Amino acid sequence: MDNNSYLKVVDNVSRDLVCYSYFSSSELPTKCMQVAEYSFFDWLVVSAAGSQEPVTKKIQQFVQNEGGNQTSSVLGLNIKTAPHLAALANGTISHALDYDDTHFLHIGHLSAAIFPAILALSESSNKTYLDIIESFLVGAEAAILVGEILGMEHYRAGFHQTATAGCFGAVIGACRLLELTETQRYHALGIASTMASGLKSQFGTMGKPLNAGIAASNGVKAATLAGFDFISNPDGLGSPQGFIETHSPEKTHLSFYDRGAELPFRFDKVSYKLHACCHGLHAAIEALIIAKSENYLHPQTVQTIDIIVSSSWYGVCDIENPQTGLQGKFSFHYVAALLICGYNTAALDSFLEELVRNEEIKHQMQKIKVSFDESMEDSFASVFVRSKGLPKKSFEFDLNKNQSAIDAYPRLKDKAYNLLETEKIQLLYHLLENKDNCTAKGIGDWLRKF
Repeated sequence: MDNNSYLKVVDNVSRDLVCYSYFSSSELPTKCMQVAEYSFFDWLVVSAAGSQEPVTKKIQQFVQNEGGNQTSSVLGLNIKTAPHLAALANGTISHALDYDDTHFLHIGHLSAAIFPAILALSESSNKTYLDIIESFLVGAEAAILVGEILGMEHYRAGFHQTATAGCFGAVIGACRLLELTETQRYHALGIASTMASGLKSQFGTMGKPLNAGIAASNGVKAATLAGFDFISNPDGLGSPQGFIETHSPEKTHLSFYDRGAELPFRFDKVSYKLHACCHGLHAAIEALIIAKSENYLHPQTVQTIDIIVSSSWYGVCDIENPQTGLQGKFSFHYVAALLICGYNTAALDSFLEELVRNEEIKHQMQKIKVSFDESMEDSFASVFVRSKGLPKKSFEFDLNKNQSAIDAYPRLKDKAYNLLETEKIQLLYHLLENKDNCTAKGIGDWLRKF
């Protein structure tokens, strides 16, 4: 690393984020790298699957109108555009279905905020597959750390960590990819600290996927500006009146921060979405699937279902009476009713407008009660079912303990074939499995085919 007397960064999280960006290939944990590759595959699939969503058409039109330096690909467009616009579009599109991965320590979606930034910047210099994966991983670890520091109070205050903490991950990954100097990396973080934004009030609208696009685009812009030696407060993240103090006020001046001797790597704890809805619903869905396997969810016999989840999900995915398919993706009542009526929560068709209005679905929703427990982990759900002729029984599921990211790949492949045409999946396999010859340009070419 180079030194610069201008930098007076205190010994805190800004230093640690920059340290992440300097890890060599040999220092990156093999398991985390493997999971990052799985996430890249999953991100490409869910991005492509979102190519026909209404929000996709609108964001495509926006970037076409804006134009810019034509170096970076946008999913489903025959043209290239400026990197920050491609990141905005691809980040938005990849989160359009809300089918992308989640990290519960980060409290948000990492792939949708970071991969679009990395890929957009990779195409102009035609970086390799390994460059993309490594840059993503260090960015993801940085975002996890920031998300953890901001904590649940940040989320409860109304901020969307995918957009806020995710922006810092996008910029750290971009700094590594662009090989910025140490000074420039600190300034990129400072620039990002005054740009990062995103609110939970947008949940259930096109504004939620836009949050991911904003994070990716701001990461690209912050790193690019820093590369021009744009000057900022290099500790805009952790300084007095910096991002953490203003967005998580209980943590003034980072007096609480003590990471220990070594920086942690925790991306391998990511949780993949195997159902086409908010991740806050997934533990309850898995518990209900177990109940269904034991004949507790027959529509004529089920009487009541009590779902107990973490209070973190209050106001997030507890829409009691959804009116649209998008709102159904944030409703315990709706997904439970889907399962009672025999619908597949992994299928996109289960979240269409006509099903939300279905009278039998509405009838079954009336049997559902949801309550929240402050002591419960975000990844856990407990479900109590009363069904005629059977004793009342509880079913539990913990996404962190019962689902491993390493073991998830076969289900991710099944998910891919459910979402995309076989021919396009086979092209993607051929592209990614040929790692030595896989480049950002080739991946961009694949994206533009949709």
